[in-house]
Amino acid sequence: MIDQRGPVMEDAPPVTSYIDPVCVGLAVAGRSSRYAWGLAASDGQRLSGLTESGQGSTDALLDGLAALLAHPTLPRMPLDLYWNDSRLHEGLEGMRTAFPSIEPHLCRGPGRRNTWIRQALEVAEEALDEAGVPLPQPSAPTVMIAATDGSFGRRSREGGWGWVSACGRWGFGSVRCSHPTAAEVAAIARLVSTVPKSRPLHILTDSKAAIALIGQVREAFTDGREAHSLTGHHDTDQLLVAIGRRLATGHFLELGWVRGHSGHPLNEGADRLAVLGRRAAHAGLPRELSARTAKRIADETLDALRTASVPLPHCRQPLPAENPVAAA
Repeated sequence: MIDQRGPVMEDAPPVTSYIDPVCVGLAVAGRSSRYAWGLAASDGQRLSGLTESGQGSTDALLDGLAALLAHPTLPRMPLDLYWNDSRLHEGLEGMRTAFPSIEPHLCRGPGRRNTWIRQALEVAEEALDEAGVPLPQPSAPTVMIAATDGSFGRRSREGGWGWVSACGRWGFGSVRCSHPTAAEVAAIARLVSTVPKSRPLHILTDSKAAIALIGQVREAFTDGREAHSLTGHHDTDQLLVAIGRRLATGHFLELGWVRGHSGHPLNEGADRLAVLGRRAAHAGLPRELSARTAKRIADETLDALRTASVPLPHCRQPLPAENPVAAA
């Protein structure tokens, strides 16, 4: 007999509904020793708060987390919580246990997930605005103090240039020139081209001739003229024009004269670097060897500067990992 009931169906597994988790970013903003926390959720909810005076950024982050957990609806739905503060990383496992619906994520670096952190940061900044916490005023850039010098070989017609700053930066190299002032101008031009335009620069040099030439260039560019032939030497005039164009962009440059070989630490260091640049090029020394010598000269210059009674402003620019050595 044929069974008319059709095939027997096995019991189907129960259907479970899946709810997309809500993404929430948690961030902290700070100004003038005051901190605010912000929460931004993908469902449009925004929360923020200001910490009490005297509390730090970690306190603000914990306040924001407490506000999230105390929210009437958010902790009861699946949440992907994003933050970028590693100080709370140790508490992630504990949060998973206490609040299984919340999946915390520690974000490192930029990425799509950080969209929620960026939005939360905007919410925290708005809380600081509403509380009347002023924005920090940008500090004026610190003046960089440096000395330059040139070295000229009358027989070889080769020159060397060098510079060293009060914060430990340095450069050196060689230049073809026909008179000593050309090497002095080359040293100043190399230094000016190395420093960012936003950084005020005070240069100490023992060359009154170089100071006078740059003064003429400054005057020419102020009047809207370009000084193309101040010395009659093409290479030197080109360097002067480059300095003038930099000055025309608003780069603050002040030149000061210091007597050469008078024991001024920066001037002595720049002189040694200029001599090194000329002699290294003439002897064909490997760049690595001459660079090590230059670093030793710069270190000795800083040691001498610390013990000398030379009034120099403090240089707050952080030193680079490796001192820049301009190409010869």
